[in-house]
Amino acid sequence: MNDLEQLKRLCPPPANRSDQALPAWESVEQGLGIRLPDDYKRLFEEYGPGSFYDFLSLYQPQSLETIDIEVQTPKILASLEKRCEWTDYSLPYPIAWLQPVAVTDNGEYVFWVAETKSNPDLWGIAINEASGDDWFTFDGTITAFLRRLCEGLEVPLFPDSLLERPPSFRSSSYTPEDWRRAHAINTAPDTGPVDSEDIREWARSQGYDVAPRGRIPAAIRDAYEQAHR
Repeated sequence: MNDLEQLKRLCPPPANRSDQALPAWESVEQGLGIRLPDDYKRLFEEYGPGSFYDFLSLYQPQSLETIDIEVQTPKILASLEKRCEWTDYSLPYPIAWLQPVAVTDNGEYVFWVAETKSNPDLWGIAINEASGDDWFTFDGTITAFLRRLCEGLEVPLFPDSLLERPPSFRSSSYTPEDWRRAHAINTAPDTGPVDSEDIREWARSQGYDVAPRGRIPAAIRDAYEQAHR
């Protein structure tokens, strides 16, 4: 039994998920400039938008702005960079390795540790303390982490009372289909501003996969702009 099947046994997903529209994964990955782990895609397809324990919410494709993975990724990484610049805060990994995957109600960010962009299925997990300098790491996928959490894994950064209640998943009413109705996805080729080559060079130095020509993903443009403000 794999991690997803064990997670479903411990914390059943919502019923009738097969009736829901699935994200346009190719568009999401183009927007982020990376390939996402397969287990994350299967996890989202099984559970959909929502939160575990009414506490931990996955960043989601094509969702509300506050939890949209494309919208939040550059904002979170820019915030980390500024914190490192303005204080003595240090990261346990290069910032180019960190890709947000979830957030807690207390403000902890859950990151993939994307040491190798070419094989996202090997990414581990790192969680930063919301109001301190501590980090928690987990050697496994986001699905494996959630499965272990439901089995009683103690994460020192999380509230002591979290595991006193049984595992649960609460669905959000907002779906990728709602997002598609509210947004016109622009797939037109990028004509590129004057500094497009600068953006590409910066993106490569930060570990992003970016094509030598054509449309630069919006998430990479946003990250570049945040880094050069």
